[in-house]
Amino acid sequence: MAVVCECNAFDDVYFISIRSRDCIGRAAVVQLYQAILSYASCCHGGALLYSNGCGGSVGLSVPLQNLLGGSWKGSLAIWALIAVIALPVWMKLALSARKDRQLGQISAMNVEALPVKNSRAWVLTLFFGLMAAIFYSLTAWLAPAIQSQGYTKETAGSIQTLFTLISLPSTLFIPMLVHRYQRRVFWLVGCALMELIGVLMLNLSVSPWLAVIPLGIGAGGLFPIALMLPIDETNNAQEASAWSAMTQSGGYILGALGPLAIGWLHDTTGSFVQAFYGLAIIIVLQIIVQLAIGNKKSSPAVHDKSESRV
Repeated sequence: MAVVCECNAFDDVYFISIRSRDCIGRAAVVQLYQAILSYASCCHGGALLYSNGCGGSVGLSVPLQNLLGGSWKGSLAIWALIAVIALPVWMKLALSARKDRQLGQISAMNVEALPVKNSRAWVLTLFFGLMAAIFYSLTAWLAPAIQSQGYTKETAGSIQTLFTLISLPSTLFIPMLVHRYQRRVFWLVGCALMELIGVLMLNLSVSPWLAVIPLGIGAGGLFPIALMLPIDETNNAQEASAWSAMTQSGGYILGALGPLAIGWLHDTTGSFVQAFYGLAIIIVLQIIVQLAIGNKKSSPAVHDKSESRV
C-alpha cells in the first residue's frame, strides 16, 4: 500500500486489519496466478502483465489519495472496486474449468509437494527473503532517515513518494528487458547495485532527492524478476505453484526481519548511517545469492534427482 496516512488509534487498528487481509489475499492470488501462467504456457507475458499491474497500482495510489483530498481509505477503495469488477471474470473461468473437468476435457491438477529438499529452491527462497527485507526496510525507514538529516516531515514524505514513483517504470520495463535479452543475472545484480549505490549516497550526505533514483530503479526491478524465477526454474504448473509457495512464504518471513534489524541497529548505534551500512551489507549478501542463481534454470534431471530423494 503506497498511501500515506496519519491515523488515530482506531485508524491504526483499522489499517492493520486491512493490511493483514490484503497480505492473505495477495499470497493466495500470487500462488494461483503463477500456476495458471505456467499451465497456460504464457508465463513471461502473463508475469509481465502482472508486474505491470503491480507497478501501476503503486504509482497511482498516492496521486489518487491526493485527488480524493488526502483520503487513503478512498484510494484503497478504488482498487477494491477493480477487484469487484474482476470477480465475475474469475467466477466465469472457474465455472468453465469445472464444466470442462466434468466433461473430461481437462484433468484436475495434481498437488505438488513443497521442494524442501531441493537446494535450488532454497537459494530462490533466500533471494526472495533478502529482496523483501531490503524493500521493506526502505519502505519503513527511508523517510525517518531523511528526517534525521534535517529535512522536514513533509519533504521526507515527498521523497518517499518519489521513491515509489521511480520504481514504477523499473517495474514495467526491466522484466521486458530480462525476457528480451535473457541474461537475468545481469539485471538481478544490476538492480542490486543500484540499491547499493542509493544507500551509499544517502550515507554520504548526497541529496536524498538524487539518492532515491537508483533506490527506486533497483527495488522496482527486483520484485517482478523474483516473481518470475519460480516459473523459470520449473517445468509445469504444479511445480511452479509449489516453488512459488515455498519461496514467497519463506521469503516474506525472512523479509519481515529486515525492518526490525535496521530499527535495532538504529536504536543500538543511535544513527541511521550505521543502520543503513547494515542494509548495505544485506544488499551485498543478496548479490552473492544472485550470482548463485545465475542465468540458466536447473535442468529437469536436477529436479528428478531432487524429487527422488524425497
